[in-house]
Amino acid sequence: MAQKRVKPISLVDQVSEELKASITAGEWNAGDKLPSEAALAETYGVNRLTVRMALQKLSTLGIVETRVGEGSFVKEFSFPGYLGEISDFYLSVGKVEEIFALRKLLELECARIACENRTEAELTELHALLERYLLLKSRQRRGEDCIEELAEADLRFHDQICRMSHNAVFVDVAGFARSMVKEYIVRLIGVRDEKWKQDGADESDTDQHRLVYEAIAAGDQEACRKAYLALIDYRL
Repeated sequence: MAQKRVKPISLVDQVSEELKASITAGEWNAGDKLPSEAALAETYGVNRLTVRMALQKLSTLGIVETRVGEGSFVKEFSFPGYLGEISDFYLSVGKVEEIFALRKLLELECARIACENRTEAELTELHALLERYLLLKSRQRRGEDCIEELAEADLRFHDQICRMSHNAVFVDVAGFARSMVKEYIVRLIGVRDEKWKQDGADESDTDQHRLVYEAIAAGDQEACRKAYLALIDYRL
């Protein structure tokens, strides 16, 4: 049998994993103060520098926070917040196409579930977001500069559809792509506006957002899928 090399785990990684396991198990909850560095060093049989570095690692992950003069505390972990911190990296290494592939897969499933599980309250909220989007779109095409607001309104419409899946993990993962998608939408709006002006399209033309809303309201999964694809499967 070929020899296999086992990578040693540093003391810092061991301590951070032990601390993370204790937090996950509920030994310490969000808001709780952790024992001092000296106490943790004694508990784990390491020096204080190792403990400090382990706490810094957990701080980077958004699990704990260290307050000067007060000590280290367990944070309320925010998965979307953590993903938001690394989203710029994904954009910088040219993973836009992969992000849009994820978006298509995720949001189509959310829209399908929304067709099945929609509530009147959720539809009311979705309709309000639709009207907000359409209002800003009309203002933008009349020459007002509200492109940032319009992009945000677009995203909030999609955010609501993700929430209508009643799946917290779907919502969190969608949040990961949000900042990258918004940057793209801002550019896309400009391109579409120019095309709209060149084609001389009618302002009353049916917007795909409205078709998505109507399909979800009617529970028509196939119509929703077609409208949703037409809405998001667009490239500059």
